[in-house]
Amino acid sequence: GVFSDAQRAQLHRVSLSRIICDNTRITHVPPDPFTQTGHPADVLPCSHPLIPHLNLSAWRERDTDPICGSIPRLKFGFSLLCDSTLLYHCHHGYSLNGPSSIRCDHNSNQWSPAPPTCQDINECAGLPSPCPQHMECVNTPGSYTCTESDGPSSGSASSVVSAVMAAIGGVAMVVLVILCYRRFFLKRQKPMIGGCCQRKDQWNGGDHALKEGTSQ
Repeated sequence: GVFSDAQRAQLHRVSLSRIICDNTRITHVPPDPFTQTGHPADVLPCSHPLIPHLNLSAWRERDTDPICGSIPRLKFGFSLLCDSTLLYHCHHGYSLNGPSSIRCDHNSNQWSPAPPTCQDINECAGLPSPCPQHMECVNTPGSYTCTESDGPSSGSASSVVSAVMAAIGGVAMVVLVILCYRRFFLKRQKPMIGGCCQRKDQWNGGDHALKEGTSQ
């Protein structure tokens, strides 16, 4: 009563040669590994029909019951159908909320009692915390994570420091631009202005001398 007829038929097909092929890197085996092989022709590749695979479809559970209809499954959990009884178990990090098993009631043609659900466990709610003291516990679906804890004081202090550094950097940038402007641009313009003034004085002196020569 442990295996069905289809399951027993598949188990009879499995040989030690198939087990060797599925669990090692050996690619060629004899059909019967208990017999001595003296020629290369006695060894077959693992894909040969004489070394058949195990068909696991015989272990696939049915989705409906002939009396109670659709079989209720668990989200974030497992279910096992034994005759007319469904056994439930949740994944790690989840707790079973409801009965651990239900049966098909042949009188009402319904599953009884109502199927359970899997509820997420908040690992961070218990004491002591699963995380180290300097880290903060954050609950996640089915698990938790540990993150670096940042208190409100440290957050505000860091924001103030960032604002002060940004202001100092802005002021320093403005001062640097002004100094560069005065040092490079103004110095380049002064000789040009002086030269223009000198040329203008020379032109004025030449005109004055020309006027005196003409008058004489």
